[in-house]
Amino acid sequence: MKLLFTSLLIISLSVQAISQTITWGTPVIVNPGSTYGNLHPRVTLNRSGNPMVLWGKTDTRAYFSRWNGTAFTTPLAVGNTGINVFAQSWAGPDIASYGDTVYVTMKRTPENTSMNHMYMSHSYDGGITFSDTVKIDNIGANMSRFPIVTTTSTGNPLVAFMKFSPTFTTAKYVVSRSTDYGMTFSPEVAASATTDSVCDCCPASLVSSGNNVIMLNRENI
Repeated sequence: MKLLFTSLLIISLSVQAISQTITWGTPVIVNPGSTYGNLHPRVTLNRSGNPMVLWGKTDTRAYFSRWNGTAFTTPLAVGNTGINVFAQSWAGPDIASYGDTVYVTMKRTPENTSMNHMYMSHSYDGGITFSDTVKIDNIGANMSRFPIVTTTSTGNPLVAFMKFSPTFTTAKYVVSRSTDYGMTFSPEVAASATTDSVCDCCPASLVSSGNNVIMLNRENI
Protein backbone atom coordinates (compact mmCIF):
# COMPACT_ATOMS: atom_id res chain seq x y z
CA MET A 1 0.00 0.00 0.00
CA LYS A 2 1.39 3.39 -1.00
CA LEU A 3 0.68 6.40 1.19
CA LEU A 4 0.67 10.08 0.35
CA PHE A 5 2.22 12.29 3.03
CA THR A 6 2.75 15.95 3.74
CA SER A 7 4.96 17.60 6.35
CA LEU A 8 4.94 21.04 7.88
CA LEU A 9 8.09 23.10 7.41
CA ILE A 10 9.17 25.16 10.38
CA ILE A 11 11.82 27.80 9.72
CA SER A 12 13.63 29.44 12.61
CA LEU A 13 15.73 32.54 11.90
CA SER A 14 18.48 33.74 14.22
CA VAL A 15 18.57 37.49 14.93
CA GLN A 16 22.20 37.31 16.03
CA ALA A 17 23.69 35.70 12.94
CA ILE A 18 22.84 35.00 9.33
CA SER A 19 21.79 31.41 9.87
CA GLN A 20 18.74 29.25 9.35
CA THR A 21 17.54 26.09 11.00
CA ILE A 22 14.98 23.94 9.21
CA THR A 23 13.03 21.35 11.19
CA TRP A 24 10.54 19.00 9.53
CA GLY A 25 7.53 17.86 11.54
CA THR A 26 6.18 14.33 11.68
CA PRO A 27 4.69 13.25 8.32
CA VAL A 28 0.89 13.39 8.16
CA ILE A 29 -1.07 10.98 5.95
CA VAL A 30 -3.05 12.71 3.21
CA ASN A 31 -4.35 9.66 1.34
CA PRO A 32 -4.36 6.41 3.40
CA GLY A 33 -4.72 3.89 0.57
CA SER A 34 -4.54 3.12 -3.14
CA THR A 35 -8.22 3.74 -3.96
CA TYR A 36 -7.59 7.36 -4.93
CA GLY A 37 -4.07 6.99 -6.37
CA ASN A 38 -0.98 8.98 -5.35
CA LEU A 39 0.59 10.51 -8.49
CA HIS A 40 2.28 13.91 -8.88
CA PRO A 41 1.08 15.52 -5.60
CA ARG A 42 0.85 19.36 -5.58
CA VAL A 43 0.24 21.59 -2.55
CA THR A 44 -1.03 25.12 -1.94
CA LEU A 45 -2.37 27.06 1.07
CA ASN A 46 -5.79 28.50 1.91
CA ARG A 47 -6.49 31.88 3.49
CA SER A 48 -5.63 30.54 6.95
CA GLY A 49 -2.34 29.01 5.82
CA ASN A 50 -3.62 25.43 5.94
CA PRO A 51 -2.47 23.01 3.20
CA MET A 52 -4.63 21.82 0.32
CA VAL A 53 -3.28 18.89 -1.69
CA LEU A 54 -4.04 17.74 -5.25
CA TRP A 55 -2.87 14.58 -7.00
CA GLY A 56 -3.92 12.16 -9.73
CA LYS A 57 -4.75 8.51 -10.25
CA THR A 58 -3.35 6.97 -13.42
CA ASP A 59 -5.22 8.57 -16.33
CA THR A 60 -8.54 8.61 -14.50
CA ARG A 61 -9.26 11.43 -12.02
CA ALA A 62 -7.77 14.34 -10.08
CA TYR A 63 -8.26 14.14 -6.31
CA PHE A 64 -8.21 16.89 -3.68
CA SER A 65 -7.89 16.91 0.11
CA ARG A 66 -7.63 19.80 2.58
CA TRP A 67 -6.45 20.08 6.17
CA ASN A 68 -9.46 20.70 8.45
CA GLY A 69 -7.50 21.53 11.59
CA THR A 70 -7.03 17.97 12.83
CA ALA A 71 -6.68 15.78 9.71
CA PHE A 72 -6.93 15.74 5.93
CA THR A 73 -10.42 15.34 4.54
CA THR A 74 -11.59 12.33 2.52
CA PRO A 75 -10.27 12.73 -1.06
CA LEU A 76 -12.69 14.53 -3.37
CA ALA A 77 -12.75 13.91 -7.13
CA VAL A 78 -12.42 17.22 -8.99
CA GLY A 79 -14.04 17.92 -12.34
CA ASN A 80 -16.49 16.26 -14.67
CA THR A 81 -16.85 12.49 -14.18
CA GLY A 82 -16.85 12.02 -17.96
CA ILE A 83 -13.33 13.43 -18.34
CA ASN A 84 -10.41 11.05 -17.82
CA VAL A 85 -7.49 13.13 -16.53
CA PHE A 86 -3.86 12.65 -17.59
CA ALA A 87 -1.86 11.70 -14.49
CA GLN A 88 1.55 10.06 -14.18
CA SER A 89 4.34 10.21 -11.60
CA TRP A 90 6.15 12.96 -13.54
CA ALA A 91 3.21 15.15 -14.60
CA GLY A 92 -0.48 15.61 -13.98
CA PRO A 93 -3.13 18.04 -12.71
CA ASP A 94 -2.01 21.30 -11.09
CA ILE A 95 -3.36 23.59 -8.37
CA ALA A 96 -3.09 27.23 -7.26
CA SER A 97 -4.97 29.33 -4.72
CA TYR A 98 -5.71 32.92 -3.78
CA GLY A 99 -7.26 33.19 -0.33
CA ASP A 100 -10.13 30.70 -0.39
CA THR A 101 -10.33 30.60 -4.20
CA VAL A 102 -8.80 27.40 -5.58
CA TYR A 103 -8.03 26.58 -9.22
CA VAL A 104 -7.34 23.09 -10.55
CA THR A 105 -6.12 22.47 -14.10
CA MET A 106 -6.19 19.12 -15.90
CA LYS A 107 -5.63 17.64 -19.33
CA ARG A 108 -8.00 15.08 -20.80
CA THR A 109 -6.38 11.82 -21.92
CA PRO A 110 -5.33 10.54 -24.43
CA GLU A 111 -3.30 13.70 -24.98
CA ASN A 112 -2.59 13.27 -28.70
CA THR A 113 -6.19 13.87 -29.76
CA SER A 114 -7.29 17.38 -30.69
CA MET A 115 -10.77 16.77 -29.24
CA ASN A 116 -9.27 16.17 -25.78
CA HIS A 117 -8.86 19.65 -24.32
CA MET A 118 -7.52 21.13 -21.09
CA TYR A 119 -9.94 22.09 -18.35
CA MET A 120 -10.20 24.09 -15.13
CA SER A 121 -12.37 23.49 -12.11
CA HIS A 122 -12.59 26.19 -9.46
CA SER A 123 -13.67 26.47 -5.84
CA TYR A 124 -14.69 29.70 -4.15
CA ASP A 125 -15.10 28.17 -0.67
CA GLY A 126 -11.62 26.90 0.11
CA GLY A 127 -12.03 23.53 -1.57
CA ILE A 128 -15.26 22.46 0.12
CA THR A 129 -16.99 22.31 -3.27
CA PHE A 130 -15.73 22.56 -6.86
CA SER A 131 -17.38 23.70 -10.07
CA ASP A 132 -17.87 21.69 -13.22
CA THR A 133 -14.99 21.88 -15.68
CA VAL A 134 -14.40 24.88 -17.98
CA LYS A 135 -12.39 24.50 -21.19
CA ILE A 136 -9.10 26.44 -21.11
CA ASP A 137 -7.63 26.11 -24.61
CA ASN A 138 -9.06 27.62 -27.79
CA ILE A 139 -6.50 26.29 -30.28
CA GLY A 140 -8.64 24.65 -32.97
CA ALA A 141 -7.09 21.50 -34.43
CA ASN A 142 -3.84 21.99 -32.50
CA MET A 143 -3.07 19.90 -29.44
CA SER A 144 -2.01 20.67 -25.90
CA ARG A 145 -0.62 19.23 -22.68
CA PHE A 146 0.73 20.20 -19.23
CA PRO A 147 -1.63 23.00 -18.05
CA ILE A 148 0.21 24.78 -15.20
CA VAL A 149 -1.69 27.37 -13.14
CA THR A 150 -0.83 30.35 -10.96
CA THR A 151 -2.80 33.42 -9.82
CA THR A 152 -2.50 37.15 -10.43
CA SER A 153 -2.52 39.83 -7.72
CA THR A 154 -6.30 40.10 -8.20
CA GLY A 155 -6.90 36.38 -7.76
CA ASN A 156 -7.50 35.52 -11.41
CA PRO A 157 -5.87 32.42 -12.90
CA LEU A 158 -3.02 32.35 -15.41
CA VAL A 159 -2.39 29.08 -17.26
CA ALA A 160 0.75 28.07 -19.16
CA PHE A 161 0.53 25.05 -21.43
CA MET A 162 2.38 23.30 -24.21
CA LYS A 163 0.92 23.72 -27.69
CA PHE A 164 1.55 21.37 -30.62
CA SER A 165 0.67 21.31 -34.30
CA PRO A 166 -2.12 18.89 -35.39
CA THR A 167 0.58 16.26 -35.99
CA PHE A 168 1.75 16.56 -32.36
CA THR A 169 5.02 18.29 -33.37
CA THR A 170 6.55 21.80 -33.10
CA ALA A 171 6.13 22.07 -29.34
CA LYS A 172 6.05 25.52 -27.73
CA TYR A 173 4.74 27.07 -24.52
CA VAL A 174 1.93 29.59 -24.46
CA VAL A 175 0.00 31.39 -21.71
CA SER A 176 -3.71 32.12 -21.42
CA ARG A 177 -5.38 34.28 -18.78
CA SER A 178 -8.81 34.73 -17.24
CA THR A 179 -10.33 38.00 -16.03
CA ASP A 180 -13.51 36.45 -14.63
CA TYR A 181 -12.02 34.00 -12.11
CA GLY A 182 -11.76 30.96 -14.31
CA MET A 183 -15.04 31.18 -16.21
CA THR A 184 -13.49 32.06 -19.60
CA PHE A 185 -9.96 32.33 -21.02
CA SER A 186 -8.27 34.68 -23.46
CA PRO A 187 -6.49 33.60 -26.66
CA GLU A 188 -3.01 32.31 -25.84
CA VAL A 189 0.19 34.32 -26.23
CA ALA A 190 3.62 32.82 -26.95
CA ALA A 191 5.87 32.33 -23.92
CA SER A 192 8.75 30.26 -25.31
CA ALA A 193 11.25 31.82 -27.69
CA THR A 194 10.68 29.83 -30.87
CA THR A 195 8.56 26.99 -32.22
CA ASP A 196 9.83 23.53 -31.27
CA SER A 197 12.37 24.96 -28.81
CA VAL A 198 10.99 23.27 -25.70
CA CYS A 199 11.31 19.74 -24.39
CA ASP A 200 7.98 18.15 -25.29
CA CYS A 201 7.88 15.88 -22.20
CA CYS A 202 8.83 18.47 -19.56
CA PRO A 203 6.21 20.45 -17.59
CA ALA A 204 6.91 24.15 -17.01
CA SER A 205 6.62 26.39 -13.96
CA LEU A 206 4.76 29.72 -13.80
CA VAL A 207 4.83 32.54 -11.22
CA SER A 208 3.16 35.95 -11.10
CA SER A 209 3.85 39.09 -9.08
CA GLY A 210 2.18 42.41 -9.88
CA ASN A 211 2.60 43.02 -13.61
CA ASN A 212 5.39 40.46 -13.90
CA VAL A 213 4.79 36.89 -15.07
CA ILE A 214 7.73 34.49 -15.35
CA MET A 215 7.68 31.05 -16.95
CA LEU A 216 10.44 28.47 -16.52
CA ASN A 217 10.81 25.64 -19.01
CA ARG A 218 13.41 23.16 -20.26
CA GLU A 219 14.76 23.49 -23.77
CA ASN A 220 14.70 20.68 -26.32
CA ILE A 221 18.21 19.24 -26.64
